[in-house]
Amino acid sequence: MKISVIIPIYNIIDCLERCVMSVVAQTHKDLEIILVDDGSTDGTEKLVDELGRRDERIRVFHKTNGGSSSARNLGLKNATGDFIGFVDSDDYIEPDMYELLGGAVEKYGARMAQISRDEIAEDGSRLPDVCIPPAKELLISPARMMEELLMHRGDCSFCTRICSRELFENRSFPEGELNEDFKLLTDMLLETGDFPILPKQCYHVYYRMNSNSRRKDKEDFSRVFTDIVVNADLMTELVAKHYPELKDTALRFNMVQRIDYMLHIPISRMRRDNIFYRKVVAYIRKHWFEAMVNSKLTGKNKIYLTLFAIAPRFVRSVHAKKMNGRLLKLCAFFLCLLLCGCGEKAGKDSYLVDLGEETRTGYLTDTVKRGEFVSAVSLSLSYTNLDKINLNFSAGQGLISSISVKKGDRVKEGDELARLDVDDYEEALEEQRYELRMNELKISQLKASRDFELGILEKEYNYLTDEEKEDSDYEENCRLTAKNYNRQIEDCEDAATIAGLKIQEYEEKMSEGIIYAPADGVISICQNDLVGEYISPDKTVITMIRDEDMVFKCSDMELAQYIDEDAVYTIITGKGETHTEREVVPLDMGSWEDCMYFKLLSPDLELETGTKGEIWIELDRKDDALYVPNEAVHVSGEKNYVYTISEEGMRQIVYVTCGLTGIDSTEIVEGLKEGETVIVN
Repeated sequence: MKISVIIPIYNIIDCLERCVMSVVAQTHKDLEIILVDDGSTDGTEKLVDELGRRDERIRVFHKTNGGSSSARNLGLKNATGDFIGFVDSDDYIEPDMYELLGGAVEKYGARMAQISRDEIAEDGSRLPDVCIPPAKELLISPARMMEELLMHRGDCSFCTRICSRELFENRSFPEGELNEDFKLLTDMLLETGDFPILPKQCYHVYYRMNSNSRRKDKEDFSRVFTDIVVNADLMTELVAKHYPELKDTALRFNMVQRIDYMLHIPISRMRRDNIFYRKVVAYIRKHWFEAMVNSKLTGKNKIYLTLFAIAPRFVRSVHAKKMNGRLLKLCAFFLCLLLCGCGEKAGKDSYLVDLGEETRTGYLTDTVKRGEFVSAVSLSLSYTNLDKINLNFSAGQGLISSISVKKGDRVKEGDELARLDVDDYEEALEEQRYELRMNELKISQLKASRDFELGILEKEYNYLTDEEKEDSDYEENCRLTAKNYNRQIEDCEDAATIAGLKIQEYEEKMSEGIIYAPADGVISICQNDLVGEYISPDKTVITMIRDEDMVFKCSDMELAQYIDEDAVYTIITGKGETHTEREVVPLDMGSWEDCMYFKLLSPDLELETGTKGEIWIELDRKDDALYVPNEAVHVSGEKNYVYTISEEGMRQIVYVTCGLTGIDSTEIVEGLKEGETVIVN
């Protein structure tokens, strides 16, 4: 198993040699070590070249500065290994790390394997573990891993794992972000299947003051804190689509990320013109009630959320002065007095809470409407492939002379994709073809000569008298002449047969040395760097996806009950004015188990793998119904509620009875009247 290890590098001259040599020293020797210098200016760029000369497995790339993700992506484009790993240039690893990871992959037939880590301070001392290693080797499912990540227990780093190269198809690290590993890993989990986690702490994370996510200056509000909020919102959407059983865990994750943001934002940035900050506060207020009944959040989490919902600037200023447990409880106590004593009754199923001036502004509102209402369900789909074809040379070991395609190219059935060096076979083939033509020509000439001479003998015989014919050797001469020519003809026919067999043999060998496209499709993997190298017959050179294997996939099997096997559905890709509608039909519904598959009625060669789409299916319709936007309706246990604004300007919770759910609206059966205002953000 060949493992490509990618090391992004930028101005890290003091730590780089230790990092690279820890990879060179691996007991797993089948490595490709890719050093990507991201525009270093402190001499690191020269050290990179020097290290590249120390080991033939090291490949060096230099680029203009673009960040860690862009450096990793350049490494991915040039990696040739079966599995991909990463090491940050200030960290270092144990000698057996990749041997253990590679062994785990082979043991379980997994597409990913993870190992444990520890944290090392600048002075060399051991820091508390950020991620607690498992007590023993375990095999974890994607859903369980997602839960661990959402509970802040799992390790999302790509540095502690190796991943099948195929998992990076149509994926790359998001550039310009600081939580790039988390976002990419959660997307990748949809395709990994179960994978092993090993308990040995082989990866050593070296904590430097100036690292992007490790700041000492409390006034330096790293972008990492805004990115974690953005990622939290993405996780909420991902969980809703693929892990609905983790809904409460996702809310807990979202709220904890926002608490982290609020505890680190400088007070000077907590202004009305800071739109991002205002949206964080608005989200906490919108989902406060759900958070209070969420069993995944701790009591301390809930106190922070409540305090931040009421007076964020005050709480942040107190926290900046090291809020202790007693002060936190005291704030919570006064909050309880506020909630219990300052609220006003608003009816059996509602109550009021004065959340201050900030609460009375910044909300988006809408009115309760009456009219025709359509109930529908939405299927979220992704354009993917059912199967891939791995192509290799069927000939024995040979030298690759050319690869005529690259990743992403479209090919037609029968197109030549790659070939071995078959010059010797071509020369021998031409010799045998010449030999065949010459023998066929000789056979033709010999037969003509034989027939000509037999004709002469016959004419001479016919001119003889009867007495001369009796003494003539005509028949014997004919026999000897025919025998002589027939013997030569048979020799030429044998030679022609042998030449024909050799031609067939050489053509088969040449065919084995050429890879042809078995169908129309797209090249998904192409190892162009193998040109000029000897290769074994079992080595995959090109991987392609046939057009007939491209489908739209939906993993929400609960919605399969609404699908009609004989119906034609419209799938919408893109948004707004750029959206596109295409017709699809269910594909082999009888074989659906974990996913639904839909095939395009008309193939679209421009459609890219990973394209997202939606199918809306109408379930019911009412001519006259009250309804509000879906965003206005919230759920607590078995109850639904909305937020309205009272005459006093305070936010009010009103419990409602909901009916049908539409594409963007929810029917209100009881609890609201037409024209009432509801909060939708």
